[in-house]
Amino acid sequence: MGTNYYAVEKKYNLNRDIKHIGKSSAGWKFLFREQPEYKTFDEFKKWLDNANYVIFDEYDREHSKEEFLKDIEILQKNENKENFMYCYNRDGYRFNDRDFS
Repeated sequence: MGTNYYAVEKKYNLNRDIKHIGKSSAGWKFLFREQPEYKTFDEFKKWLDNANYVIFDEYDREHSKEEFLKDIEILQKNENKENFMYCYNRDGYRFNDRDFS
C-alpha cells in the first residue's frame, strides 16, 4: 500500500490544474508520474521551483516542497531488485508515463 501525491494549482477557481506527481510505497523508490513539463528528476525539481502549485497527498495533507523532496531522497535509498521492472529508470529515479493509482 502506498500514498499518491498531487500538485494542485494555487489559483482559486473550479478549473484548477491538478497533476498526479507520483506514489510513495514502503520498500520502493518513489514512482513519478511523468508529465509534459518533466521527464527526469532534475526537470521535476526545476518545474517545482517555478510552478505555482501546492503539494497534497491523497489524504488531503499538505507537504512543503522541501519536505517532499527530502522524503523522495530518503526513498531513493531503497534497494528493491524490482524497482525498475514496470517503469523507466531515469538517472536512478523511477518514472512511468501511464496513469496509475
